[in-house]
Amino acid sequence: MAENSIKLTKLNSEIISLLRVAACIGVFCVHFGIAVGLEGSIRVITDFGARGVQLFFIISGFLAFNSVVKSGLNGAIEYYFKRAIRILPLYYLMIFYYFVVHVFYSKDMQPDKFGFGWLRYWGLANCWAPRGEGLWYNLGATWSVFVFVSFYVIVPIAKRYIRNFRAAVLLEIGFFFFSYIWANFNFDFLECVNYFPYFGLGIIIWFALWENKELFLSIFLNLGILFNLVQSGNMAITYSMIFSLLFLNGLLLNKKCSYENKVLNFLDKYSYTIYLVHPLILGLAAYLKNTSIFNDILIIIISFIVTLLLSIVVYNFVEYPIQKFLKKKLINHIKEYN
Repeated sequence: MAENSIKLTKLNSEIISLLRVAACIGVFCVHFGIAVGLEGSIRVITDFGARGVQLFFIISGFLAFNSVVKSGLNGAIEYYFKRAIRILPLYYLMIFYYFVVHVFYSKDMQPDKFGFGWLRYWGLANCWAPRGEGLWYNLGATWSVFVFVSFYVIVPIAKRYIRNFRAAVLLEIGFFFFSYIWANFNFDFLECVNYFPYFGLGIIIWFALWENKELFLSIFLNLGILFNLVQSGNMAITYSMIFSLLFLNGLLLNKKCSYENKVLNFLDKYSYTIYLVHPLILGLAAYLKNTSIFNDILIIIISFIVTLLLSIVVYNFVEYPIQKFLKKKLINHIKEYN
């Protein structure tokens, strides 16, 4: 495989922003529905937002593989640092906030039956170690960060061996095999294995574009969706194929709108911040629900606007300055060393 990445400028890269924003809003909606106790049809709609995480994983699989290829054979260290600088500063900021709140204010953290305690969160171990109970299970909706980190660790390794579309398909089969084993035997450690097939789909899409096999992959995904629906198969698999089909074909579209691009790019810029910050606003949503002054639609709009405003502040005054400082100190040092 030639050491060159896919030129996203030749594709409709706005679809990445669109789908990431949609996934982010979906995750916000599902947590909102749980927090305020929505019922009926609107709860069904908000619960569907949980599928947004799958979409995030597929897109990340594509972008991570493209990034590590772009880094070249000797760029694994630089790739690791870039990924860490992108996702960990805000993550640790949120963990510090939860640590202060739950240890010194509410004092509601029960003993961890597995003995890991806060090492789960400070050490990014919650997806490798057995999951705990209560707040030790998923503090602040951060569980997916552990999955992202786990996948990012193996991408440079996978890239050394996955050099064509066929190999990417074999990798996906391997991911599904281990995911099936973990699900059926109910292993309570290395839970990240259950989510690797979604990232694998992103890698397959990358190679389909690289080797001009978009039509073949589209046909395969359509047949897979149809077969799974007829057989009443696993809906997580069905939706992952639907999302992959949308992502693949969206990348190939040429239609662009500058106004929409500006809005999407703005929201996409803060999507990761919204992803981690939004649990802080759910208390406000629950309060507005209890006051019975606003209807559910208005509450979700108000809550999202407040979340967006908080995310803008956090990103511009905390997250981005830290990222900029670390990038200047670490990445430039690595380049000089190489």
